[in-house]
Amino acid sequence: MHVLPTITKRSRDKVTVVEGNVLYLFCEAEGYPKPLVTWRKNGKFLQSSINETDFIIHHASKRDAGNY
Repeated sequence: MHVLPTITKRSRDKVTVVEGNVLYLFCEAEGYPKPLVTWRKNGKFLQSSINETDFIIHHASKRDAGNY
């Protein structure tokens, strides 16, 4: 049996971070089989995972601005 993936929790639509601080984005999804969460910035692939679905940049800078 398959259950379509559904996002159950995610970061706000707009996140503001002070330069040099941590950028933390999260996404939780349910479904069967367990969904693969893929992170992209402005359409460019960054990472994907089934188990580690958070996206973290430890020292954010202006170049990290974009649509994730």
